[in-house]
Amino acid sequence: MKSKLFVFALIAMLVLAACGTTQKTQPEPTDSINAFPLVVDSVENAYPVENLAQDTIEQTQTEGTYPITEGESVVETEETLTVTVLAPSSTTSIPILLAAKYLPGLNVEIFENHPQANAQFMAEEDLVLVTGLSVGFDMFKNEVPLQLINTNVTGLSYIVSCNFEINSFAELAGHEIYLPFEGSPLEETTQFFVEQAGLVYGEDVKPIYAPFDTSTALIKNGDDAIVAIPQPAATAMAAQECGHLGASFYDTWNEITGDSDGYPQVGAFAKAEFASAHPEWVIAFNQAVARAIAELQANPEAAVNEVAEKFSFPVPVLLKALQATKFTVQSDQEMKDSVIHYYKTIGKPLDESYEAIFYTLP
Repeated sequence: MKSKLFVFALIAMLVLAACGTTQKTQPEPTDSINAFPLVVDSVENAYPVENLAQDTIEQTQTEGTYPITEGESVVETEETLTVTVLAPSSTTSIPILLAAKYLPGLNVEIFENHPQANAQFMAEEDLVLVTGLSVGFDMFKNEVPLQLINTNVTGLSYIVSCNFEINSFAELAGHEIYLPFEGSPLEETTQFFVEQAGLVYGEDVKPIYAPFDTSTALIKNGDDAIVAIPQPAATAMAAQECGHLGASFYDTWNEITGDSDGYPQVGAFAKAEFASAHPEWVIAFNQAVARAIAELQANPEAAVNEVAEKFSFPVPVLLKALQATKFTVQSDQEMKDSVIHYYKTIGKPLDESYEAIFYTLP
C-alpha cells in the first residue's frame, strides 16, 4: 500500500507541475497561498468567544495525559508520542502552532507548496495534514487511507477585486473570477454561491484557473481582476491601492442557508491506522487546538506576535487577517453531522462509501 501511495503522489506532483496558468489548469507546485477558509465563532459545543477571559481559557484545558498547564514546561519522555503536523502558510495554522505548547511531542511544519505537502502526507506515516476539506476528501476518493479527526475553520475566504467592488456573488454576472485550480475548495463553494444567485456558472460567471501568485500579481500591478482568496492574502491584496475586500464566503453561506456559524472549510486528516492506534493522542490534539483558539481569541495580538516568524506576512496584516477568520473546533459526531450537512447543502451528498473517512472515538 505504501508503494502504491508513493506512486500516486509522484504522479500527482508531475501532473500538477506540468500544468500552466490558463483556464482549466491545475496550480503550479509553487502556489504559495492556501485555498481554504477560516474563522472562530461562538456556537454550542464550540470554544471561541470574543474577549474570552483568562480563567475561561484555563477551563478549556483538560486533565488528560497530554495537555499542560499555563507556564509549565513541556517535558518529553520515552513514552511521549512524536507527531508532525503539516499546516499551510495561512491564518488557519496559527492555532495549530499555538497548540504545540499544550501537547508534548507535537511538531508543526508550515508549508507553502501544497502539492508537495500532500505527496509527503500520502507517502509517510505518522503525519497529520491540515488542509481544505475537499482536498482530503479527494485523497480518500483516490484510496488514500485517511480519516478526518477534526474541522476547525468555518470562515476564511473572500472575494478581492481590483479597480471595482464585488460585494455579492450576484455582482459577478458578466465577469471572470480567478480560482487556484479546478475542483478546489474555493471553486466548490463559489459555484454554489453563483448558482444560488440565479447565475449560470461557466457562462454568466467564468472561472480562470491560475495559481495565487499569478492572480495576486494582477492586483499588485493594478490590473482589473476578481480573485477568490483566503486569509491572510485577502487582507494583503485588499490593502493594495486598487484593492477592495468584497463578499465574504462565511457571510454568504449564512445568508443563503440560514446557518449562523459558516461551514467546515479546513480539517485535520490523519492516516486511519494511526488514528485507530492512538485515540488518546487524537483527543489531546483536538483539546490542544481548542485551547489555542481560546487563547488567540482572548489576545489575538499576543498570539500573532508569538508565531509571526513562521509567516511571510507582516504582523499588522496577520493580525487583521486573524480577526477576519472564524474558527469552530468540531470532532466526532458533531464534526460528521456538519460535514454531511455541508455536502448535502451544496448538492453533493456523500454516499455510504465515505463513512470510513470520519474518525469516531472508540
